Amino acid sequence: MEKLTAKQTASDLTEAEAIKQAKEGDAAAFEFLYKAHCRRVYSLCPRMIKNPAEAEDLTQQAFLQLFRKISMFRGESGFSTWLHRVTVKIVLMHIRRHKPAEFPVEDLERYQMV
Repeated sequence: MEKLTAKQTASDLTEAEAIKQAKEGDAAAFEFLYKAHCRRVYSLCPRMIKNPAEAEDLTQQAFLQLFRKISMFRGESGFSTWLHRVTVKIVLMHIRRHKPAEFPVEDLERYQMV
């Protein structure tokens, strides 16, 4: 299968071909996947964190992770299902990193200034 050339348009490319080419490092194929799935990925993020600005950042992080890990996609599930799971993991890691620290009340009383 040939890589996407300047003469080919994105409409000529199927998702399966784009995935295969993106695994080989083709930026145009990755762009095709981004354009096909960016709305779905973005719509998931604000539903999980309720912050539009952070949702945009997490959408970018999800696609960066996709770029790094696309070789891990085995095709056992649908690509959109796999990408959904990648996105959920990114958002959950973000939530865990920014979760307020929990301290027992007794510990907080020790640190109060009297």
